[in-house]
Amino acid sequence: MLELSSAFTSVITNIDISRSIANTIFNFILFIRIVIIKIKWLFNKNNDSFLASIQALTTVKGLKHGMNLGLFLVIFFIKY
Repeated sequence: MLELSSAFTSVITNIDISRSIANTIFNFILFIRIVIIKIKWLFNKNNDSFLASIQALTTVKGLKHGMNLGLFLVIFFIKY
């Protein structure tokens, strides 16, 4: 019984680690997307495109606790 419990705990731990890795990769991809949106906006110099980029950013599935939007705004205000 103890071996079964240990194996079950190991499986749960592996699932948590896999989720953590997947979450990190997803956030990295989202960060790259934010940077691309920012670069496109800088070349357009159009407020409408900036608002559209924020709208697109905030509707991305999986946006967590506003952290990615906050990061986008930090990057934006560092430039200006």
